[in-house]
Amino acid sequence: MIIAGAGGHALEVYDALLVTHPDSSLFFFDDVRENLLSLRNRPVLKSAAEIQANFRSEFAFVLGVGTPKIRYALHGFLSGLGGRYRGILGQHTVLSDRSQCQNCDIMHFAYIGSSVAIGTATLVNVGAQVHHEAIIGKFSEISPGAIILGRATIGNFSFVGSGAVVLPNVTIGDHVVVGAGSVVTRDIPDFCKVVGVPGRVVGKIDPIKNGDQ
Repeated sequence: MIIAGAGGHALEVYDALLVTHPDSSLFFFDDVRENLLSLRNRPVLKSAAEIQANFRSEFAFVLGVGTPKIRYALHGFLSGLGGRYRGILGQHTVLSDRSQCQNCDIMHFAYIGSSVAIGTATLVNVGAQVHHEAIIGKFSEISPGAIILGRATIGNFSFVGSGAVVLPNVTIGDHVVVGAGSVVTRDIPDFCKVVGVPGRVVGKIDPIKNGDQ
């Protein structure tokens, strides 16, 4: 199995996999830092050629990075080489059996309430809460300690910072960045940056520079 990434989040993912997949052969993938060849005594693969040399047939991978557009890029790259994305379920999570989030990453101590729906490859990080009937799109990131309250909606490729709160029934669009500690009390359109209590739009995200998916 390949962990896509070799930074801080990848180390937390690695520790989680040691519990859930103790017998797996684990590799990291990082094509950015040329001199990083091993991590936790595991090989760090650097290219498509190295991946194909180690995996002659279909292989599994998990995402060891945050940042929605980077997760999207790595997911596409490894899927294109024949990889199968696997979601992560950390320890001590509360996951309602009426939720729909089988193909995403739920890290340690997260809470996922009844009738929640979470899209492909979205990351719900350590200690985050997603309450009843909330909807989160694909490739989004809910940071540690963030709280998404009931029937709120988060779009695709959006980021909610650590400790932020999204109030009930609020809709946040695609490619939105919510700053750490913000409280979002009203709907936010696509491609906006939001900070403060209450949250206010302080800027727009350029869809071209951002790589609009």
